[in-house]
Amino acid sequence: MTTTYPAAPPRPQPYPQPTALPSIEVPPVPGERRTERLVSLDVFRGITIAAMLLVNNPGKGIAYAPLEHAEWHGWTPTDLIFPFFLFIVGVAIPFSMAKRSATTSISRGGMLLKIWGRALSLFMLGELLQGFPFLHFESVPAGFEMIQYLRIAAWALCGIGIIVLLLPWKSPVMSIVMPLMIAGLFYGLAFAIHYTNIQSLNNGLPATFSFGNGLLRPDHLRIPGVLQRIGVCYGVAGSIALFFNWQMCLAAAVFFCAVYSGLMFHAPFHDDHHAQDLQVGSLGKEDNFSRRVDENVFNRYRPAADGNGWELTVQHAYGEYPDNEGIVSTLPAIASVLLGICVGAWLRSFRSTGERCSGLLVFGLFTLLLGLALNRWLMPINKNIWTPSFTVFTAGMGMLVLGVCFYFVDVLGYWRWALPFKIYGMNAIAAFVFGGLVTRALYLIKLQPHGYDKPVMLMTFIKDFSADMVARLADSLQHTAVQVSINTPQNTSLAYSLLYVIAILLLMSLLYLFKIFIKV
Repeated sequence: MTTTYPAAPPRPQPYPQPTALPSIEVPPVPGERRTERLVSLDVFRGITIAAMLLVNNPGKGIAYAPLEHAEWHGWTPTDLIFPFFLFIVGVAIPFSMAKRSATTSISRGGMLLKIWGRALSLFMLGELLQGFPFLHFESVPAGFEMIQYLRIAAWALCGIGIIVLLLPWKSPVMSIVMPLMIAGLFYGLAFAIHYTNIQSLNNGLPATFSFGNGLLRPDHLRIPGVLQRIGVCYGVAGSIALFFNWQMCLAAAVFFCAVYSGLMFHAPFHDDHHAQDLQVGSLGKEDNFSRRVDENVFNRYRPAADGNGWELTVQHAYGEYPDNEGIVSTLPAIASVLLGICVGAWLRSFRSTGERCSGLLVFGLFTLLLGLALNRWLMPINKNIWTPSFTVFTAGMGMLVLGVCFYFVDVLGYWRWALPFKIYGMNAIAAFVFGGLVTRALYLIKLQPHGYDKPVMLMTFIKDFSADMVARLADSLQHTAVQVSINTPQNTSLAYSLLYVIAILLLMSLLYLFKIFIKV
């Protein structure tokens, strides 16, 4: 007789544990949605870099008011471009870190070296662009041949250095060694040129001799700049994101803005008109703590009036103001990247695209309103000194613009309209660098076209050509039903700017067609 027993009941399964939102540095699960590339981020980046090239390259005439920076307090659409770029750098950091963590076994120490290697590469790209000589140099008199040799060395270093830094070094060691080597050569050559210039003046070279610009005049060489600030902000913000989650990134953004506010409101500085008087808390264009720091750190030299040596002077980078990418204002600029990191962490979450898009738009509106409140309660919106209200306001605007791009491109899938911006966005740093090189080439190349009584720079010829195009278009419409005044100084300036943007787009399109994407 066989005895049968009832089947054992199934063993209870443990309840699944809730999945917490990952920290920024945690590698994503392979195949999850949050590791995909955001096309909308490329589009937003492309819109930003195209706008940057547009406003930085006006033609003959007067630029439209929205294409100019605000004189001091307040903002224009042009003032949004650079903070948008920093914000985008921050948004991309969580995605890039997740991708590296998923595809390589690099340690945090190795990741930190890569972050600062990239930061130094960006900084030195900016220095090489600003050091590239292209204006106002004379033939070297007999007996001063060393100046000519150093000129050749300056051109060679700036050109080769840019190529070296843009090359995709696969070796982690080389990606760090190369920018360090370029930096050493650059500043070493700058010291040699500066010393040679002084000795040449002391040995009889006329004080009116035009050495040139860029690296040929280290005493006038501007150290801060757009790429330099991007490099510094990326290095600091990326390091914080590597070791902490998005909540700590948000806290760090508040901290940097608080330190900046404390310095601007409470750090004493000498009044410009009364050297012995100390002033505190001014946010005026002529007197503020950030300005005084930049003037003291970035003092430069010029040939002495008597031709004997050099004398100290303050060279302003943008006319009346010492430097718009100065030292103290970099603190809240770092916060712009950190706020972008928080947005990037949100976009990498496991929520649906609709939830992420609506959340981004809501956060953007709240952040924009907070920036406007800080404009009234803390300090005015101001790009020149990058106030915390400017940081928060532009971050809110960036969230809204990115949210709109995200909705149309990643949610609805409408991206073909944005192909030119995608092309720009996938090679943004290359577009900026190539644009700088093209501008310098237009200054260096001279020709004498028909109708000109003397040689002119290619830059001048193209600006004249674009202005002539506007005049011809106005003449052709004169006898039509279109009664719009086209031949205006604003339109002649805009015509050249648009030609410039289209020319760089054609260069970037070649890279895009051949699937060449330059990542610094």
